[in-house]
Amino acid sequence: MRLLILFLFIPLFGYTQKQYDFLDTAVYIYADEGPEFPGGEAEMMRFISDSIDYPTLNGCGAFTSYITFVVEKSGEITNVKPARKGNEIVDSCAVEVIKKMPVWNPGISEGKAVRVRFTLPIRIHVK
Repeated sequence: MRLLILFLFIPLFGYTQKQYDFLDTAVYIYADEGPEFPGGEAEMMRFISDSIDYPTLNGCGAFTSYITFVVEKSGEITNVKPARKGNEIVDSCAVEVIKKMPVWNPGISEGKAVRVRFTLPIRIHVK
């Protein structure tokens, strides 16, 4: 019985690198060199704070929106959507900011540019 269970779990661990693989369209969750916003993380945070349209929300507090997207081989951002359901207004504002981003430096794996899924938390404080 133990041997059977071990064989059932082995295929699960063999496919953790790629989400799906159709010819040359694999989306990596991890790459040797991850994708990077031009200018680095500090520039990305500056871009987000300068570009976000702060929503009008009832009440005050902090809201976090987790946005997932794919950085293509060309560095373009595609497939932008909330990774988790949160406040719909905050999520839509965060999605719009990500869609406005400039072209990134793509992820590199085995010396080639690859598509990489990226999840970015965006925190909004409402006073």
